[in-house]
Amino acid sequence: MRLAAFGFAILLCAGSGFAASEDLDSAFTEFKQVEATKDGAKLKESAVATYALARKAAEATAPEGVDKEAWDATVANAKAVEVHVEYALLTAALAGPAPTTVDLLSSLEQLNPKSKYLDQSYGLYLESLRKTGATAKMAGAAEKGLSNFPENDALLLWMADYTYTHKQGARSLAYCRRLIAVLNKRGKSEGATTAVLAHAYYLAGSALNDQGQYMEADKNLRAALPLSKGNDALRAQVLYLLGVANYQFGTMTNNKAMVVEAVKFSKQSAEIPGPMQQNASHNAYVMEQQTYKMR
Repeated sequence: MRLAAFGFAILLCAGSGFAASEDLDSAFTEFKQVEATKDGAKLKESAVATYALARKAAEATAPEGVDKEAWDATVANAKAVEVHVEYALLTAALAGPAPTTVDLLSSLEQLNPKSKYLDQSYGLYLESLRKTGATAKMAGAAEKGLSNFPENDALLLWMADYTYTHKQGARSLAYCRRLIAVLNKRGKSEGATTAVLAHAYYLAGSALNDQGQYMEADKNLRAALPLSKGNDALRAQVLYLLGVANYQFGTMTNNKAMVVEAVKFSKQSAEIPGPMQQNASHNAYVMEQQTYKMR
C-alpha cells in the first residue's frame, strides 16, 4: 500500500506536541527497512515499537495555535502508518511457516483486535494454530475473534463444527443460525459461500434432529439439499438425515406420506457411494416396511 509523504518536519517548531511525530517519522523509515528483510522476528519487534508511536501521534491533543490543516495531516499520516504496519504483519504472516503466522497474527491482534486485516485472516490463524499443535487455543481464539467480528463466517463455521463435535448441540445450532443469517444477508450464491451455506444448513438440521425437532430439521435440510449439488459426500448425509427426520415425525403423527418420503430420501442417499450407503439402504428397507402397516 502507498502512504502519503510525511509532513512532520515543517511542524516541529510548533511545540513539543509534535515530538511523537518526529519519532514516528524515524521509526517508520526504520520499519520499512526491516520490512524489506522479511525477517519475521525483527518485523514483529519493529512493528510493536512503530505502532506505539503511531498511536501516540494519532491520539495526541493539538497544541494551541497550531494550524488545523497541518495538524489534521499529521494525524492522518500517523493513522496511515498504523494501517501500513497492520498490512505488513498480515503479508509476512501469509508468507511464513505456521509458527511465524501464529506469532505475527497474534501480534496484529494485540496491536489492533479490530483490524480489517485480522478479520480477513482468522481462518488462516486457526489453521496455523492447528499445524503448530496448539489445538487447545483454537476455540478461545475463535471466540475472541467473534467478539470483535461477530459476522466473520470462517469463525462462525469453525465454532459451529467445534461445538457440534463436542456434543454442544444447542450452541452449534446458535452458531449455524448466525452463520446462515450472515450469508443470506450478503446475498451471494456462488462458490465458497454456497458450500459454507450448505454445510451450515446441514449442521443445523443435524443438531435439530438430535434434539427431536424434526420439522425444523426437515426445513434446514431441505434448504441444504439444492446447495449440496456437486458435493456427493454432503448430499448423501443431507438425504440420510432428511429420511430420519421425515420418518420420525411421520411415525409420531401417523403421517404415511411423510414416511413414504422418508423412504425416497433414504433410497436416494443409498444410491451415492460412500459411508452412508449401507445405513441408508437399511433405513429405507425398515421405513418401507413401516409404510405397509400404516393407513
